[in-house]
Amino acid sequence: MTDPKHRAAVERARRMKAVVVCDQALPGAAALFTRFGEVRRYPGEQIDAAIVRDADILLVRSRTRVDAELLDASSVAFVGSAVAGRDHIDERYLRERGIACLCADGCNANAVAEYVIITLAHTAVRLQRPLAGQTLAIIGVGHVGRAVAAKARHLGMRCLLNDPPRAQREGATAFTELATCLRNADFISLHTPLTYSGEHATFHLLDQRNLTRINPETVLINAARGAVIDQNALLRSDLHHLVIDCWDHEPAIHPEMVRRALIATPHIAGASHEARLAGSVMLYQGLCRFLGEQEAAVPADLLADAALKTLPPPAGIPASLAELLAALGDTTAGITAVDRQMRSATNPESLAQQFVALRRSYDFRHEWRRYAIDGHRLSAGFHQPLQRLEFRIRSPG
Repeated sequence: MTDPKHRAAVERARRMKAVVVCDQALPGAAALFTRFGEVRRYPGEQIDAAIVRDADILLVRSRTRVDAELLDASSVAFVGSAVAGRDHIDERYLRERGIACLCADGCNANAVAEYVIITLAHTAVRLQRPLAGQTLAIIGVGHVGRAVAAKARHLGMRCLLNDPPRAQREGATAFTELATCLRNADFISLHTPLTYSGEHATFHLLDQRNLTRINPETVLINAARGAVIDQNALLRSDLHHLVIDCWDHEPAIHPEMVRRALIATPHIAGASHEARLAGSVMLYQGLCRFLGEQEAAVPADLLADAALKTLPPPAGIPASLAELLAALGDTTAGITAVDRQMRSATNPESLAQQFVALRRSYDFRHEWRRYAIDGHRLSAGFHQPLQRLEFRIRSPG
């Protein structure tokens, strides 16, 4: 590092005198980062050049755009982003300025995968389809795509995997061409990053040509980035079985997209308590490495709510695994309630406001490994699939 301002920022952090600016949505920030200095917390969308002017360390989520406009007048030496996506960060600028950057890759993979399974179950029930034996195409097989594939296979689904960069590196044997995936899938789930250039750019990956390859009865799930799909082409298409969590032009999303969707949620697929805490912990660990400091144990009180939570069996006796998972998904993640609230907005302006309010106030769910299910009213045939999905089965007595 050659910039004197950055060297001074590092020294302040090592002497516990740094100014740490962070998004107030990062759980455990005070407990994790006060060892480096003064922690100042702000709503992510309010973090601007004036706020970071005196900062040495900047910790954000996706609501803060990190670029020259934000950082040019600051001495920030380390930027941490507690989410997996990178499209809110100008990485080239950070490299040129010699500012270290860490993104919490994979922190929300399990949470997003659980969201996909919940919405697969909901749509299977609504469309009166099974899950076992159905074909799921997974477009983008990184941290999230791998987690989705593992869970879907536990449900007896056949998975087609599409990931051209991985196919180039690892060989094409395990992967399927995009056109084949689109033509042959009963369900399609998108998990690519959003990239605008290069051989495998994903901006408008599902353009008009690719959308016409999809059977109108196929369920299309977008829990990646909104602009992976050409929204105008999608609105002109015959596709109506849509599950949308990631939207073009968030939060100013298109009302017709909400009306077309079977399930509409405000970019909360990865918003579990465990995913958010994992993002904070990964930034803490990365900051310790950056500073050459010994990593202290994560404070025990951050994990205090990690005890098992007992779930009652769903009302009635579920007729299928999909029906059971849909009910459990509503109990643990509130998907139906959030969808209903999304649809309550009456015009584009109120829809944008509703999107922001719902995303900000979403009561962070816990992931399934934190739940034990009272299994005495469940068919024994449900026990093994639930355990494979990391639920615990608790017997009475």
